Amino acid sequence: MPFPNIDDTYVIENAHEDFSAYCLCSKRATDDNHTSCAPSLLRGSGGLALLWKKSLDHIVTKGPTFASHRCLSVTLNVPEEPIIFLAVYLPTRSGGHGSTDDYKRELDLIDATIDNSHPNVLILGDFNADLGQYGGPLAYTTINERGRILLRYIKRWDFFSTHLSIPSGTATSQSPTYTYHSEAHNSVSTIDHIIAPKFLLNRFLNCRVLLNDPLNLSDHFPVVGELTCGCNLKQLYTTSTANKQTANWRKVNSRFIRESYAPLLENLLKSA
Repeated sequence: MPFPNIDDTYVIENAHEDFSAYCLCSKRATDDNHTSCAPSLLRGSGGLALLWKKSLDHIVTKGPTFASHRCLSVTLNVPEEPIIFLAVYLPTRSGGHGSTDDYKRELDLIDATIDNSHPNVLILGDFNADLGQYGGPLAYTTINERGRILLRYIKRWDFFSTHLSIPSGTATSQSPTYTYHSEAHNSVSTIDHIIAPKFLLNRFLNCRVLLNDPLNLSDHFPVVGELTCGCNLKQLYTTSTANKQTANWRKVNSRFIRESYAPLLENLLKSA
């Protein structure tokens, strides 16, 4: 019997019973529209995903939405001020064929969201931009072309790259690190970031890159950040569900239920 045709978003949304997910997979989020690219440089479709514990479903909403196939966001609705988590996968090509313009266009869409909503926005993902020494004291490589473009926006927003600025407290985190290893070019770079407003700096407990995680099969290395949200999420959950209507399961023990449904259930099980 053949397996059904299941797309990547279905797989991610059902990856773990304890997590909810918001996914986007688009053939338009690709860098392969340049006909001059060598076949070895062609890439597949782009994709984004944001996951959170299902215990937070009551305070997580999808959006704001973007007129882009490279941006995806959810909002954590905490009392002090909601926090937007924005996942990105920005273009990788440099130089000709208008790719630099494409890169700026995506950042302009993000720029409009930051200006029109509120400043509590954390941008995370594959920026395909190396900020080099301008990203922070833990930078590993030098700035590249897309890094210079991204840097202009970061300065305008008054943001910073967390893992290039915040040591995690371990000895290895004090040294420069990278987030991507290219086997084809035998090179490394720091193109993945968690970029956050500087006024949230004191909320970050640590930020690090997992270079030796045995479960990671990608040539990109996970960037992990831990921060406080300024509220008790468990208390929020208790408050929001206090008045929620639920079934009165005590009625299951009533004589009417036993006499009416028990024989019916028994017959159904015998005929199954």
